[in-house]
Amino acid sequence: LAFADDVAIVCTAQVPFLLEERLGTALQDVVRWMSKNNLELALQKTEAIVFTNRNTRNTMNVDFPPHSLPSSRCVKYLGVHLDPRLHFAQHARAASERAMEAVKHLTRILPNLRGAKQKTRRVLTTVVTSRLLYGAPIWSQYITAEAMHTMMVAYRRVMLRVACCFRTTSYEATAIVSSMPPLDLLAIERRRIFEGMDRGAAREQLLVSWQEQWNTARNGRWTHRLIRDVAAWYRRKHGEVSYHLSQVLTGHGCFGNYLNKFCNLESDACAQYGEAPDSPEHVVFKCDAWDRWRHEACVYLEVTELTVEKAIETMLGSRASWERISQLFTRIMISREEEERRKKQIVGA
Repeated sequence: LAFADDVAIVCTAQVPFLLEERLGTALQDVVRWMSKNNLELALQKTEAIVFTNRNTRNTMNVDFPPHSLPSSRCVKYLGVHLDPRLHFAQHARAASERAMEAVKHLTRILPNLRGAKQKTRRVLTTVVTSRLLYGAPIWSQYITAEAMHTMMVAYRRVMLRVACCFRTTSYEATAIVSSMPPLDLLAIERRRIFEGMDRGAAREQLLVSWQEQWNTARNGRWTHRLIRDVAAWYRRKHGEVSYHLSQVLTGHGCFGNYLNKFCNLESDACAQYGEAPDSPEHVVFKCDAWDRWRHEACVYLEVTELTVEKAIETMLGSRASWERISQLFTRIMISREEEERRKKQIVGA
């Protein structure tokens, strides 16, 4: 097998010595053919590897005087790191390291507050996705869960920047809010396209699988109450997720129950009326402090009440509805943040 300046010789055998013999013969044939065609094989750069699940007798040493090629634990071929058991653990680590280099640069230009809009953020972060998914049609069906998790860590970092979420937000919720499909499903989609499936059909299958994952996920249950239909949310033609809107969508933000859990706030009671727990549902949909603002929004939207179950459905209905509800959520969250800062100033005085 040859592509560009890489050549691979593949042999099979039941025992190591027979494999060594066959590879030695094949290597001689390749070198002879290349010499006839004015080509040269760089034997000093040549590596060997044994693909096997055996725990013993799983190494070899190919002799080709004056060179000797012992089997390696990992070789790189066409940019993909191959290990003996084809678990792709080393490839996952290498891809994650390359992706994290890009993430560090993107973090500087994509702050949660202000900065580029969500669509622009997704375009900028495709460099990370491309690095992580390189060779996905090859490794997607063999990679171990541990190796995939290694790459998901880097992918989550960039999803947080697209969604403008707090870093405590779960992988599942961040994927939904950012409209970035889970990495494992993207890898499977690329394999299906490589095997000949139409891109549209492959994306449909991805959305079906994503919906199934989302319905059964243990994390992000508050986000699931708001965003139940993955396809409708993903395919929306309008609406950007801002820093304050993401707090409402994820439940990770200026809420009593969140601050009590992650920021050592003494109480999870509502700062305005003392009701506990001070959850996102209470703050945004029930707290009397913002009743007038909610009523004004309902009058504009021509609805009797804004509920958890209907909020996102209403936002997806039209651009005007999205803007009006997003403004309401942002106004509430800014007021909560100002109140929290005021309390800290009083305590520090």
